[in-house]
Amino acid sequence: MVKKYDPAIVASITTGVLLAADFPTMASAASLVYGRPIFTHEFASRGLVDEIVQQVLAQHPDMPTGIPEGQTWQQVRDDVRARYGETITLMTHSETTDPAR
Repeated sequence: MVKKYDPAIVASITTGVLLAADFPTMASAASLVYGRPIFTHEFASRGLVDEIVQQVLAQHPDMPTGIPEGQTWQQVRDDVRARYGETITLMTHSETTDPAR
């Protein structure tokens, strides 16, 4: 499955900072990439989050992975929106690793 998201939602996954005030959509995007629903308490699992981040970065390697020193979260949000436009696509991990694709 492929879905479109606000780039700030996707960058929220990779930075660990909610860059768009929409946790449910960020959780939905993480679940899509991971291939199963992610429950709220599971976001406290560093191993699981790291795996999801790696899956997002496999699709979008230039997505930020933190808030650079000297920048605010708002600047990072604005930067990813300027770079990617209004939406960015994500697909399930199984689709990115399927050799038939």
